[in-house]
Amino acid sequence: MLIVLKNRKSLLSIWDFLKGKREVRFINYLMEINTLKVECYSSQQQKSLMLCLNSHYNDYIEDISFDLALTPNGFSEFASDSKSLGAYKSMYYPLAWNIRLVTSNYETFKYSTGKNITIGIIDSGIDFQHPDLAHNISSLGGSFISNDDNHYDSLGHGTMIAGIIAANGDLVGIGPDIKLASYKVFDEGNAYSSAVIKAIIQAVNDHVDIINISLSTWKSVNENAIIKAYRRAFKYAEDNNVLVVASSGNEGVDLTPPTNSKEQHGIMIHMPSGFQNVITVGATTISNCYAPYSNYGSNITISAPGGDLVVTDNMVDLKRFIVTTFPTTIPQSKLSREMGLKKGFTPMIGTSLASSHVAAALGVLKSYYLNQYGREPRISTLKKALVKGSIPLQSSQPNCYGVGIVNLSNSLRLLQKM
Repeated sequence: MLIVLKNRKSLLSIWDFLKGKREVRFINYLMEINTLKVECYSSQQQKSLMLCLNSHYNDYIEDISFDLALTPNGFSEFASDSKSLGAYKSMYYPLAWNIRLVTSNYETFKYSTGKNITIGIIDSGIDFQHPDLAHNISSLGGSFISNDDNHYDSLGHGTMIAGIIAANGDLVGIGPDIKLASYKVFDEGNAYSSAVIKAIIQAVNDHVDIINISLSTWKSVNENAIIKAYRRAFKYAEDNNVLVVASSGNEGVDLTPPTNSKEQHGIMIHMPSGFQNVITVGATTISNCYAPYSNYGSNITISAPGGDLVVTDNMVDLKRFIVTTFPTTIPQSKLSREMGLKKGFTPMIGTSLASSHVAAALGVLKSYYLNQYGREPRISTLKKALVKGSIPLQSSQPNCYGVGIVNLSNSLRLLQKM
């Protein structure tokens, strides 16, 4: 469970109480956001402890909630079963429609490839030995899974995100000189909110430049502890000049928050996307249309390529997918083999990938600014360049899909004038 404390003075009373309980297996204090993460030996013990805390320690607690599982925002079933010149020579150049769109056919490499920037990927880990990623791996990061210090990606989701950002080999990412820090929060399909929140705080303390979170969950607005813990974590990142980018999710639903208090009662909200301090990203297709699976709404910041699934005469149009890196130790999927890809690469679709395009673009923008002006840019400056540089998205509901599709070339030109 997560316990959001009212103030620092509350800590000692709650801590002493919890330490005296035999059912408590583990306590961790997230000092930066004044929140306790508590694990019991069973769910029944956790329920009883929560009732006790609510009854006797209400004056010390702002909110308390069960921990919540998040799922990756990618359709993993499709995956389970001189830099500029190098990009053009890449064997996957014809398939990299998404990278070519965002970088204006690699024009952005003339200005910046992301040097001196580190992006923290809060996900399933990264294949550190992948030939296209090995030179970009930072020593920062860690595992936030209980009793598991292994940082390696045994699922593939985190490695797919990493490839879009900084692949530098057969596949060339948006920022091939960006360093990647892996914060592993899941290895069996789900991640707990407490692990994600701890990873956010650690990434900020590690002084990463950008954080990418391609995970999501739904939470009732009536259960506030996790919501408040996330909000505090994102504010902590903002206060330390760290940008957080999150995927909007793949349910194809409207994320617009209710405006009426009666409507809010019992409503489910999507997290961690949609928070004020988070850049929320929706997905688009090869046709620059909004992907039908992508969540939408007034709280979407911007859109980016996520690919699409189109079946005609029982045949999947593989050209509409996005090709990215995949752990070399995991067997290739059927679709990967059908596309003629080498082991270590896979086709994929989802808002997970869309988010990584935006995180990479922000990393390149920050790298350019640092090189040009010799100082750290404000996150508001980077956001402004990102938003104003986007290209229009054809839609009958323009306010539901953000400002448009990310275009790094436009944003870099704008940044030169700021």
